Amino acid sequence: MIKKIVLSFLLLFLICGIVNAKKKIVVLYTNDMMGRLKGEPARFINRDFPPPLGNAASCAT
Repeated sequence: MIKKIVLSFLLLFLICGIVNAKKKIVVLYTNDMMGRLKGEPARFINRDFPPPLGNAASCAT
């Protein structure tokens, strides 16, 4: 019974792969952005006037 189900899924994926062979899938991924939504000063760029680095606006773009 399980072999029939697995073979059915494999056949379905094979048929879908042949039919939709020219389409692309784009996966956008971020990991743990909650800790970096507030910008931090980039002191390594300019000690006197550090630009903000890594905030919610830069994450949205």
